[in-house]
Amino acid sequence: MILHIRISLMTLFLLSLLASAGSSGIGRPNIIVIKTDDQRWDSLGIYGDKVVKTPHIDALAHEGTRFENVFTASPLCVPSRTSFFSGKYPTRTRRYNNSAENHISLGEFSFIEPLKKAGYTIGLSGKNHAFGKKYAKKWFDCFEEFSPWGRYGGNSTDKAIKKFRSTSGPKSRLGNMLLEGLIDFPEPFKEEECMTARIADEAIRFVEKNQKKPFFLHMSFPAPHWPNIVCEPYFSMYKDSLDEISLAAMDDIDWDTHPFAHYVQSQCTGFDTMSKKDRRKVLAVMYGQITFIDKSVGRLVAALKSLKLYENSVILFTSDQGCFGGQFGLPCKTKGYYESLIRVPFVIKMPGDKKLGRVTPAQVSNIDVMPTLLAYAGVKFQEEIDGQSFLSVLTEKKDSHRSTIYSEVGLPQMPPAPMSKSEYPAYNKKRSKEDMFWFIEYTTRGRSAMIRQNGWKYCYYNGDIEELYHYKNDPLELDNLATHPDHQDRKAKMKAELFKQKFEGVGE
Repeated sequence: MILHIRISLMTLFLLSLLASAGSSGIGRPNIIVIKTDDQRWDSLGIYGDKVVKTPHIDALAHEGTRFENVFTASPLCVPSRTSFFSGKYPTRTRRYNNSAENHISLGEFSFIEPLKKAGYTIGLSGKNHAFGKKYAKKWFDCFEEFSPWGRYGGNSTDKAIKKFRSTSGPKSRLGNMLLEGLIDFPEPFKEEECMTARIADEAIRFVEKNQKKPFFLHMSFPAPHWPNIVCEPYFSMYKDSLDEISLAAMDDIDWDTHPFAHYVQSQCTGFDTMSKKDRRKVLAVMYGQITFIDKSVGRLVAALKSLKLYENSVILFTSDQGCFGGQFGLPCKTKGYYESLIRVPFVIKMPGDKKLGRVTPAQVSNIDVMPTLLAYAGVKFQEEIDGQSFLSVLTEKKDSHRSTIYSEVGLPQMPPAPMSKSEYPAYNKKRSKEDMFWFIEYTTRGRSAMIRQNGWKYCYYNGDIEELYHYKNDPLELDNLATHPDHQDRKAKMKAELFKQKFEGVGE
């Protein structure tokens, strides 16, 4: 009996030591979040795309879990990213646009803080669009920031890239920047000089420097967000595959049954006049950008394996939101909730995962990701959030999480009222001469929100028409049923449930 008690006490003592070690960060997994910008959920080989080459990201999926139904809380960069790192809907963070003033400020909550307090070394390499300068200075150990126009505070190469991307495009109120649409020439820099490669360089340097203690790394690529441009060999990689490149609903849509804001964007930027070949060229360049990213992901994974860090690292690949990629003739994104905009790729490799290549249909919001990773790492936090951990999906192999998905976007100011199609061409011609970006009056103003559940999606827009899609039967969302007499009860119920969420500025 005495021996038994001594063994039990010794066991408790050892457990207490392990617990103490965990709280100091020793033995915790490394956490790596790899994020792209504006990438369609289905633009990876592992999701069934037959053209794009993404062997390294596909390999992560084969060694981990691929999620089929992950959605962004907002289809706009800063609202999406600040929600990702705070676990709160944009309504609660009050982040509605991409200005620097909307970045997470010192004194505000993000998951970086509890990770840092738990002993993690924190690093970012790539696009930020989430953290203010003072916040980053306090909580990040490494902060190598890039934008679509080059690295901040960079060297002569960065200056050359910034100059090229800022002076080689059409004239607008933004200057001569390379912007949305077809850019039918490659970026004139060596592969190793380009941002996608150098973001991986900085990420690898970070893990090499911090390999002796647990780290959190955010490797964040500005691509394939516009400007859709890439160096060789990626620019030409898919030019001979244009006949194979196509997305359903790439060329035809009935704009009369869809929000006026989306029609405005297609018309005033000239996407409606682009040839079918040019639309596919944009997508071919986008594929080149994604393959370049894939190579950089492979380089980081190879470095982790060489340093013997791979096995104890959580590696997540995702995007902040999607893009049209040519669907409806639109290459980029707008204020909307089509699957191509709100659904994101999501692949995660966990340490010691025995069920490799698993695919789960569990519905997840991107505000759920960080609380899940912290729960896995045993890092606690006190903040009240909207996000919900889906750790059981990963560790217990469950296939359900959320039954309802919400998303929101748009500024509080009301957009201009829709006009008739007969009046629009003359107005568009006049405004487009003044500034090609005048369409943002329609596509950024006006709060809006979406509810997605049970195979249906309802979208409410201040100052524009409603949308109701049976996406289970109509995955391209071509048939707007919002005014169909047979579906008014369903619309009313979904609308009432959406309004219960009290998304700021959304409602009548």
